[in-house]
Amino acid sequence: MKAPVRMVGIALLLFTGCRKENQVEPACGGSCTVIKGRFVTDNGAQPISKLPVEIKWIKSTGIIGGTIRRKAATKTDASGYYELRFYVKDDELTDGHFAVQYAGNSADYVLDRENKGASFLDLTRDTVITSDWLLPRKAYIDFELTNPTSTPSPYYGYTTFSFANGSFPRQGRFGYGVVVTWHDPGTTRVEVAANQLIDIETLTTKNGVRVVTHDTIRLRPGSHYTHRDHY
Repeated sequence: MKAPVRMVGIALLLFTGCRKENQVEPACGGSCTVIKGRFVTDNGAQPISKLPVEIKWIKSTGIIGGTIRRKAATKTDASGYYELRFYVKDDELTDGHFAVQYAGNSADYVLDRENKGASFLDLTRDTVITSDWLLPRKAYIDFELTNPTSTPSPYYGYTTFSFANGSFPRQGRFGYGVVVTWHDPGTTRVEVAANQLIDIETLTTKNGVRVVTHDTIRLRPGSHYTHRDHY
């Protein structure tokens, strides 16, 4: 039986007095919930192997306490596939949330903006969920505004660099966007996805006129590209 699941962005837990169970729970022996999928890079062309992945149950009771249980842990295989199989306890059916987390290397990949993972509410027993992940390798764009002295108020502008990244399928947008506002002189370096399309959206407002333009670019891993805009 497959049950509907709601997925929400993971929140950073900053509370004291948290009770954390360091040991992964015993393997599920029946009525198991399964979350499985694949981690890939290079626009899906290459698997990410040996990536640690685990699922936790997290219950926050505010700033003074909470509980974290390690439900299951694994590593992706040579083809990037993983499977987390665990038993949902009685109190976990009605409280807290489940978080799939992975130990991606931020030096190599543009990591998902959901804080290296995704959360699930309303998990039930005997449920199978597919959650695939795209973690792009890094390239870099250096943004330069060529005439910053010509942008006094009420002039306004920004450039957004967007690309696919993170878990899919999921509710909400499957993507990642970095916004650079046109306020400061100098160069702003932005980490972007390599080996896949990057959408560059530029919005300017000048003398009450709003103009939006789009362009696309594709970069090699580790490469640097200078993008220049002006009023």
